[in-house]
Amino acid sequence: HLYKSYIQAKKALEKNFYKKGSFINEFQESIEYEFEKQWVRDYPTEMNRILNQVMEGEVEGADDSIRQMFRHFEEKRLNSEMIKNYCYVLGIMLKNAAYGILKERQKEELEDGAFEERIKTMFTIDELEALMLKVFRGMAELVRDSGVPEAVKQNQMILQAKEFIRRNYNKKVSIEELCRELYLSPTYFSYMFKKETGENYMEYLQKIRMEEAKHLLKTTNHKVYEIAEQVGYSDYKYFTVQFKKYAGISPKEYRSRG
Repeated sequence: HLYKSYIQAKKALEKNFYKKGSFINEFQESIEYEFEKQWVRDYPTEMNRILNQVMEGEVEGADDSIRQMFRHFEEKRLNSEMIKNYCYVLGIMLKNAAYGILKERQKEELEDGAFEERIKTMFTIDELEALMLKVFRGMAELVRDSGVPEAVKQNQMILQAKEFIRRNYNKKVSIEELCRELYLSPTYFSYMFKKETGENYMEYLQKIRMEEAKHLLKTTNHKVYEIAEQVGYSDYKYFTVQFKKYAGISPKEYRSRG
């Protein structure tokens, strides 16, 4: 029963994460991870809000959101390992969002591996909160004081994404591949792309493909199935259905109308 005893001792020790000083804790069975499960469902929205505040230079807003996040952790008594993982992911998303804009500060605060190691050494929730406040407030201040309007930074990111899509629309390119190319997290990219363009990634990709298909139908004698392949559709029938939804008529009808 040594393994079971170790697990129980480790769970009992979790309680110290929320306390100051030394305590003896007794292991108690409980309904585990219900709050954690709910938080996993909710945290993409929470993360996007915090990232947006930092990237817009809203120092006080980012501060308030970090503090509110930790008050929620304390209220629900979330597992300390989950909280640390959450903070690490949030830090990496911030690094990706700021890539190419705040390089020097990134090296200082979010150097590869260093941020994760710092989080692992946090023994109390107060220490972890202080670290997150320092990093996120510092990044928000840097954005605010950088003299580069946030709209310009976001526009640069969107332009890079659009250019990537235009170069690769005829291939099977997922949003994950695009985000790896741009050093962005899919969650943050999806949020910003929708916010800036009013369209999600797949809607924009399909629009590019359909406009190119219309151009080829008008200017070439290629067969419809060939055009479908040229704009990224391996299934001719699927392409025909999508084209009709987009243009209101079939590819053949579009071509016959000149």
